[in-house]
Amino acid sequence: MREDFFVETTITRGVRASVEYALQSKTAVVIKGKAGQGKTVTLLREIDGRRPFARGIYWRANVSDATPRAALCSLADILGDHYGSHFSNASSCKAAFEAIEEFLTAWQAMGDFLVVDEAHKIDLSVLQEVSDFPYRHGLPVVFCGNDKLLKRSRAKAGNLDQIESRCGRQFIVGEASEEDHKAIAVAYGVVGQEALQACIQFAAKQSIRELVEMLSAARAGSAGSDIGSNEIREAAAFLKKKRGLRMLARDDDDL
Repeated sequence: MREDFFVETTITRGVRASVEYALQSKTAVVIKGKAGQGKTVTLLREIDGRRPFARGIYWRANVSDATPRAALCSLADILGDHYGSHFSNASSCKAAFEAIEEFLTAWQAMGDFLVVDEAHKIDLSVLQEVSDFPYRHGLPVVFCGNDKLLKRSRAKAGNLDQIESRCGRQFIVGEASEEDHKAIAVAYGVVGQEALQACIQFAAKQSIRELVEMLSAARAGSAGSDIGSNEIREAAAFLKKKRGLRMLARDDDDL
């Protein structure tokens, strides 16, 4: 969902309510669901919208954060940037964790909160430590990830139990409703029952992210005018071709 056409949906309301719960209760919460449903856009909007009364710290994990040391160093870098302190890459998990503790101990009364996006890419032992931040430092934490966020091997069951027990709330993102899809389409300038129904049918097979991508293409094709069924069909065909070219590019990379 693009920022300039942000539309409230059942999903965005659930995400916002989870952030509010974390801040009011000073606890950790979990938001999980499949990609492309607007979780990240809503979280970033929450961070921007709550300044200056609450300062959100955004940590988006990537595949390079899979090991405990890499994840802790990444978090220490994020906190160092947020609090205006320098952090040099630590040689051990212990050194990185000590730097994190030092940052949070010094700034725990600032009304901040931490958003951990793509949290399913982070080692469970690190998530376990982060889930304890609300209790040790008064720092609310919002974990966001896909359905595998708290589904790991049985060998990690102890870590999972501790993480879940520390999270005051879990919001499981379901499917967006037809009304959600319709509201997004209307916000982009779609008019006419046929065009709206085409958007609803498209979104039912894809995701909100892909619906927005299609509507952006349709809006560009309409030169800012109302979007009808012709523009919807052309934009959907364009995206299908674009997706096919992406697949071909990936196949070429494998040759």
